[in-house]
Amino acid sequence: MALVRSVVAEVGIPVCGSQRWETVDERVLERRPALVVLDLSVGQRDRCWATLDWMAGNSQLRQIPTVVCPAASWLLDGHADALGRGGVHVWREPYDPGELMTAAQAALEPMTDVPW
Repeated sequence: MALVRSVVAEVGIPVCGSQRWETVDERVLERRPALVVLDLSVGQRDRCWATLDWMAGNSQLRQIPTVVCPAASWLLDGHADALGRGGVHVWREPYDPGELMTAAQAALEPMTDVPW
Protein backbone atom coordinates (compact mmCIF):
# COMPACT_ATOMS: atom_id res chain seq x y z
CA MET A 1 0.00 0.00 0.00
CA ALA A 2 3.01 2.32 0.22
CA LEU A 3 3.02 2.54 -3.59
CA VAL A 4 -0.69 3.40 -3.55
CA ARG A 5 -0.11 6.13 -0.98
CA SER A 6 2.72 7.73 -2.94
CA VAL A 7 0.93 7.65 -6.30
CA VAL A 8 -2.34 9.02 -4.93
CA ALA A 9 -0.57 11.70 -2.88
CA GLU A 10 1.38 12.69 -6.00
CA VAL A 11 -1.82 13.95 -7.66
CA GLY A 12 -2.83 15.91 -4.60
CA ILE A 13 -5.40 13.57 -3.10
CA PRO A 14 -5.06 13.57 0.70
CA VAL A 15 -4.22 10.09 1.96
CA CYS A 16 -5.79 8.57 5.02
CA GLY A 17 -5.04 4.91 5.51
CA SER A 18 -5.95 2.05 7.73
CA GLN A 19 -3.77 -0.98 8.23
CA ARG A 20 -6.62 -2.94 9.82
CA TRP A 21 -9.90 -3.92 8.22
CA GLU A 22 -11.65 -3.41 11.56
CA THR A 23 -11.28 0.36 11.23
CA VAL A 24 -11.97 0.82 7.50
CA ASP A 25 -15.73 1.31 7.80
CA GLU A 26 -15.49 3.89 10.57
CA ARG A 27 -12.74 5.81 8.74
CA VAL A 28 -14.69 5.97 5.49
CA LEU A 29 -17.84 7.06 7.32
CA GLU A 30 -16.02 9.64 9.43
CA ARG A 31 -13.73 11.16 6.79
CA ARG A 32 -15.74 10.78 3.56
CA PRO A 33 -12.60 10.56 1.41
CA ALA A 34 -12.37 11.64 -2.23
CA LEU A 35 -11.22 8.13 -3.18
CA VAL A 36 -11.20 4.72 -1.47
CA VAL A 37 -8.51 2.20 -2.41
CA LEU A 38 -9.08 -1.30 -1.03
CA ASP A 39 -6.27 -3.85 -0.81
CA LEU A 40 -7.85 -7.16 -1.76
CA SER A 41 -5.54 -9.78 -0.29
CA VAL A 42 -5.70 -13.48 0.41
CA GLY A 43 -7.52 -14.02 3.68
CA GLN A 44 -9.22 -10.62 3.49
CA ARG A 45 -11.41 -11.19 0.42
CA ASP A 46 -14.68 -11.49 2.35
CA ARG A 47 -13.89 -8.34 4.32
CA CYS A 48 -13.27 -6.39 1.12
CA TRP A 49 -16.60 -7.52 -0.36
CA ALA A 50 -18.36 -6.68 2.91
CA THR A 51 -16.89 -3.16 2.82
CA LEU A 52 -17.99 -2.68 -0.80
CA ASP A 53 -21.50 -3.93 0.03
CA TRP A 54 -21.66 -1.64 3.07
CA MET A 55 -20.61 1.38 0.99
CA ALA A 56 -23.11 0.49 -1.77
CA GLY A 57 -25.90 0.27 0.80
CA ASN A 58 -25.26 3.80 2.08
CA SER A 59 -26.56 6.53 -0.25
CA GLN A 60 -23.78 8.96 0.70
CA LEU A 61 -20.92 6.48 0.64
CA ARG A 62 -21.83 4.72 -2.60
CA GLN A 63 -20.84 7.87 -4.48
CA ILE A 64 -17.25 7.69 -3.21
CA PRO A 65 -15.04 6.50 -6.08
CA THR A 66 -13.35 3.20 -5.30
CA VAL A 67 -10.35 1.27 -6.65
CA VAL A 68 -9.74 -2.37 -5.67
CA CYS A 69 -6.17 -3.71 -5.77
CA PRO A 70 -6.20 -7.52 -5.85
CA ALA A 71 -3.08 -9.30 -4.61
CA ALA A 72 -3.82 -12.01 -7.19
CA SER A 73 -6.18 -12.09 -10.18
CA TRP A 74 -8.08 -15.13 -8.91
CA LEU A 75 -9.32 -13.06 -5.96
CA LEU A 76 -11.64 -11.30 -8.42
CA ASP A 77 -13.18 -14.53 -9.71
CA GLY A 78 -16.86 -13.96 -10.26
CA HIS A 79 -16.73 -10.31 -9.22
CA ALA A 80 -14.93 -8.35 -11.94
CA ASP A 81 -18.03 -7.62 -14.03
CA ALA A 82 -20.10 -6.56 -11.02
CA LEU A 83 -17.30 -4.28 -9.84
CA GLY A 84 -17.17 -2.54 -13.21
CA ARG A 85 -20.95 -2.11 -13.33
CA GLY A 86 -20.82 -0.67 -9.83
CA GLY A 87 -18.25 1.95 -10.79
CA VAL A 88 -15.45 0.21 -8.88
CA HIS A 89 -12.18 0.21 -10.79
CA VAL A 90 -9.52 -2.48 -10.52
CA TRP A 91 -5.75 -1.96 -10.38
CA ARG A 92 -4.19 -5.30 -11.31
CA GLU A 93 -0.74 -6.85 -10.98
CA PRO A 94 1.89 -6.08 -12.02
CA TYR A 95 1.31 -2.82 -10.20
CA ASP A 96 2.22 0.00 -12.54
CA PRO A 97 1.83 3.48 -11.03
CA GLY A 98 0.53 4.82 -14.35
CA GLU A 99 -2.26 2.25 -14.33
CA LEU A 100 -3.22 3.23 -10.79
CA MET A 101 -3.41 6.85 -11.92
CA THR A 102 -5.66 5.81 -14.80
CA ALA A 103 -7.88 3.78 -12.45
CA ALA A 104 -8.00 6.59 -9.88
CA GLN A 105 -8.83 9.22 -12.50
CA ALA A 106 -11.55 7.02 -13.98
CA ALA A 107 -12.96 6.42 -10.50
CA LEU A 108 -12.98 10.13 -9.77
CA GLU A 109 -15.08 10.91 -12.85
CA PRO A 110 -18.71 11.67 -11.96
CA MET A 111 -20.52 8.47 -11.08
CA THR A 112 -24.08 7.44 -11.75
CA ASP A 113 -26.20 5.29 -9.46
CA VAL A 114 -24.47 2.10 -8.32
CA PRO A 115 -26.33 -0.95 -9.68
CA TRP A 116 -25.37 -3.35 -6.89
